[in-house]
Amino acid sequence: MYKTLDGNLYVRKIATLPKYEGKGIGKRNLSYMEQYAKDMNCPKICLDVYEKSKGAIAFYQHFGFKTVGTKRSIRFKEIVMEKKI
Repeated sequence: MYKTLDGNLYVRKIATLPKYEGKGIGKRNLSYMEQYAKDMNCPKICLDVYEKSKGAIAFYQHFGFKTVGTKRSIRFKEIVMEKKI
């Protein structure tokens, strides 16, 4: 995670090992990121997720993230998502 020049919190790649999915770890991570963003006075949390990661996209949407665009990495198309704090 880092604060961008425009003041947003940008989260680099984040994942939960499949054997730990459904145990609240992702939810706790998002809660931590939101609190950190508030503490740092960031207006938004921004992240990228691989287009084929439908479960991750749905997870972020469930917690208030909106799709704001797409971009290409070296090998994959990524969905750009953000959440206003």
